[in-house]
Amino acid sequence: MVRRILGLTTGRIAVGILTVMALLAVLGPLVAPQDPLATSDHTLAGFSGSHWLGTDYLGRDVLSRLLDGSRVSVLSSLEVAVTALVVGAVPGILSVYLGRAFEWVTLRLVDTLVALPFLLFAVAVIALLGNG
Repeated sequence: MVRRILGLTTGRIAVGILTVMALLAVLGPLVAPQDPLATSDHTLAGFSGSHWLGTDYLGRDVLSRLLDGSRVSVLSSLEVAVTALVVGAVPGILSVYLGRAFEWVTLRLVDTLVALPFLLFAVAVIALLGNG
Protein backbone atom coordinates (compact mmCIF):
# COMPACT_ATOMS: atom_id res chain seq x y z
CA MET A 1 0.00 0.00 0.00
CA VAL A 2 2.85 2.39 0.83
CA ARG A 3 4.52 1.63 -2.50
CA ARG A 4 1.26 2.31 -4.32
CA ILE A 5 0.79 5.65 -2.55
CA LEU A 6 4.39 6.71 -3.15
CA GLY A 7 4.09 5.63 -6.79
CA LEU A 8 1.53 8.35 -7.44
CA THR A 9 2.56 11.97 -7.83
CA THR A 10 -0.24 13.13 -5.55
CA GLY A 11 0.80 10.55 -2.97
CA ARG A 12 4.37 11.86 -2.91
CA ILE A 13 3.11 15.43 -2.61
CA ALA A 14 0.79 14.45 0.26
CA VAL A 15 3.55 12.59 2.10
CA GLY A 16 5.86 15.58 1.65
CA ILE A 17 3.26 18.00 3.02
CA LEU A 18 2.52 15.73 5.98
CA THR A 19 6.24 15.35 6.70
CA VAL A 20 6.77 19.13 6.68
CA MET A 21 3.74 19.62 8.93
CA ALA A 22 4.96 16.96 11.37
CA LEU A 23 8.46 18.47 11.49
CA LEU A 24 7.05 21.96 12.04
CA ALA A 25 4.77 20.65 14.77
CA VAL A 26 7.62 18.93 16.59
CA LEU A 27 10.24 21.63 16.02
CA GLY A 28 7.80 24.57 16.10
CA PRO A 29 8.95 26.17 19.35
CA LEU A 30 12.57 26.00 18.17
CA VAL A 31 11.96 27.71 14.81
CA ALA A 32 9.36 30.25 15.96
CA PRO A 33 10.66 33.74 15.17
CA GLN A 34 9.02 35.41 18.22
CA ASP A 35 7.78 34.46 21.65
CA PRO A 36 4.17 33.30 21.08
CA LEU A 37 2.95 35.11 24.20
CA ALA A 38 4.90 38.35 23.77
CA THR A 39 2.78 41.37 22.88
CA SER A 40 3.75 44.45 20.91
CA ASP A 41 2.24 47.79 19.94
CA HIS A 42 1.68 46.59 16.36
CA THR A 43 -1.86 45.23 16.76
CA LEU A 44 -3.57 43.63 13.76
CA ALA A 45 -0.52 44.32 11.60
CA GLY A 46 -0.25 42.64 8.24
CA PHE A 47 2.69 40.87 6.68
CA SER A 48 6.09 42.30 7.55
CA GLY A 49 9.68 41.16 7.83
CA SER A 50 9.43 40.60 11.56
CA HIS A 51 5.88 39.17 11.55
CA TRP A 52 5.49 36.84 8.55
CA LEU A 53 1.76 36.17 9.13
CA GLY A 54 1.06 39.45 10.88
CA THR A 55 -0.12 40.00 14.44
CA ASP A 56 -3.39 39.50 16.26
CA TYR A 57 -5.47 42.02 18.20
CA LEU A 58 -3.03 41.93 21.13
CA GLY A 59 0.07 42.33 18.96
CA ARG A 60 1.21 38.71 19.26
CA ASP A 61 2.98 37.09 16.31
CA VAL A 62 0.55 34.78 14.48
CA LEU A 63 3.23 32.50 12.99
CA SER A 64 4.82 31.89 16.38
CA ARG A 65 1.44 31.13 17.92
CA LEU A 66 0.56 28.81 15.02
CA LEU A 67 3.82 26.87 15.37
CA ASP A 68 3.46 26.63 19.14
CA GLY A 69 -0.16 25.49 18.97
CA SER A 70 0.41 22.94 16.21
CA ARG A 71 2.67 20.89 18.47
CA VAL A 72 -0.10 20.51 21.03
CA SER A 73 -2.66 19.68 18.33
CA VAL A 74 -0.54 17.03 16.62
CA LEU A 75 0.55 15.39 19.87
CA SER A 76 -3.00 15.29 21.22
CA SER A 77 -4.22 13.78 17.95
CA LEU A 78 -1.59 11.06 18.18
CA GLU A 79 -2.53 10.49 21.81
CA VAL A 80 -6.19 10.01 20.89
CA ALA A 81 -5.30 7.65 18.03
CA VAL A 82 -3.11 5.47 20.26
CA THR A 83 -5.79 5.43 22.98
CA ALA A 84 -8.44 4.40 20.45
CA LEU A 85 -6.15 1.68 19.16
CA VAL A 86 -5.57 0.30 22.65
CA VAL A 87 -9.23 0.57 23.68
CA GLY A 88 -10.33 -1.16 20.48
CA ALA A 89 -7.59 -3.71 19.96
CA VAL A 90 -7.17 -5.04 23.49
CA PRO A 91 -10.81 -6.18 23.95
CA GLY A 92 -10.81 -7.53 20.40
CA ILE A 93 -7.70 -9.61 20.96
CA LEU A 94 -8.95 -10.76 24.38
CA SER A 95 -12.31 -11.79 22.93
CA VAL A 96 -10.55 -14.00 20.40
CA TYR A 97 -8.16 -15.41 22.98
CA LEU A 98 -10.58 -15.93 25.90
CA GLY A 99 -13.44 -17.39 23.91
CA ARG A 100 -17.18 -17.01 23.59
CA ALA A 101 -18.07 -15.76 27.08
CA PHE A 102 -15.77 -12.73 26.96
CA GLU A 103 -16.69 -12.12 23.33
CA TRP A 104 -20.40 -12.09 24.24
CA VAL A 105 -19.82 -9.66 27.12
CA THR A 106 -17.74 -7.27 25.01
CA LEU A 107 -20.24 -7.45 22.17
CA ARG A 108 -23.13 -6.56 24.50
CA LEU A 109 -21.11 -3.72 26.02
CA VAL A 110 -20.33 -2.27 22.59
CA ASP A 111 -23.96 -2.70 21.48
CA THR A 112 -25.07 -0.79 24.58
CA LEU A 113 -22.60 2.03 23.94
CA VAL A 114 -23.68 2.30 20.31
CA ALA A 115 -27.37 2.22 21.16
CA LEU A 116 -27.23 4.90 23.85
CA PRO A 117 -27.06 8.48 22.67
CA PHE A 118 -23.83 10.14 23.70
CA LEU A 119 -25.52 12.84 25.76
CA LEU A 120 -27.38 10.26 27.83
CA PHE A 121 -24.09 8.43 28.36
CA ALA A 122 -22.38 11.67 29.45
CA VAL A 123 -25.18 12.43 31.92
CA ALA A 124 -24.89 8.91 33.34
CA VAL A 125 -21.12 9.27 33.77
CA ILE A 126 -21.54 12.63 35.50
CA ALA A 127 -24.19 11.13 37.77
CA LEU A 128 -21.85 8.29 38.71
CA LEU A 129 -18.66 10.33 39.12
CA GLY A 130 -20.10 13.61 40.29
CA ASN A 131 -19.31 17.11 39.11
CA GLY A 132 -15.64 17.89 38.54
